[in-house]
Amino acid sequence: DPETVRRYISWLALSREVAASTQNLAFNAINFLFKEVLKKDMGDQSDNLRARSGSKLPSVLTVDEVRAIFAQLEGTERLMLEIIYGGGLRISELMRLRVQDIDLNFTFRTVKFTGRPMFSR
Repeated sequence: DPETVRRYISWLALSREVAASTQNLAFNAINFLFKEVLKKDMGDQSDNLRARSGSKLPSVLTVDEVRAIFAQLEGTERLMLEIIYGGGLRISELMRLRVQDIDLNFTFRTVKFTGRPMFSR
């Protein structure tokens, strides 16, 4: 009975407070039981019963926290961190950075990088 399955999945989520992946694992097991063992169709319940995991927002440093970090550094280390932070670079991108990649006139510059092909920084 799809209603019983729905109540069970809800019980897992609310009473047991299991993760979305655990809820989906339970649903997949029940779905397999119905289709392959009992040879019964549960109907089109998969979209309604699957749990969606929430996306987590990244934590971001405050302006004061960034200033405090920069205040602790000097010389090359500070310059490297300023380039990474200001340009949004990864460490590997900083390590491959060459003098000709830096525009000292402070005009717009696109840096080539590896990773997702549709993005540039």
